[in-house]
Amino acid sequence: MKIVRILVPVVGMLLAGAAGGIFAGKVFGSNHKTKEHTTHASKTKHEVKAVHELSEFIVNLADRDPAHFAKVTIALGLTEETHDEKELKKYEPPIRDAVLELLTAKRYEELLEPKGKAQLKKQILERVQEIMGEEKVAEIYFTNFAMQ
Repeated sequence: MKIVRILVPVVGMLLAGAAGGIFAGKVFGSNHKTKEHTTHASKTKHEVKAVHELSEFIVNLADRDPAHFAKVTIALGLTEETHDEKELKKYEPPIRDAVLELLTAKRYEELLEPKGKAQLKKQILERVQEIMGEEKVAEIYFTNFAMQ
């Protein structure tokens, strides 16, 4: 009987502590995620309203032994719904040049990881924004990505 009188309050305190920890984790954890999401959203200056797909890229990667290649299709997330096809065509050669330069500098192992693809996407976006203007392109999409 003495054991029951001791165990009941101890178990009750343990359960109350666990419930408090779960509650605190949900409350404080969700606020942290919201702040992180808000910070990320505020960095995105322009909303994608149209997409323009570039023709396919087939390149040798920087690896020498063994040699690897990548086959990638990229689409530009444009900030304007209506875009002049003629104007976009004039940007394609410098954009393709920049993408080829970035892709051929990458190694197979780098691009196997999601982090490597995300870094490549960021680099491509920066270069495309330098070429077209930051206000015209908001996002880069990989619509096809294969390596061998």
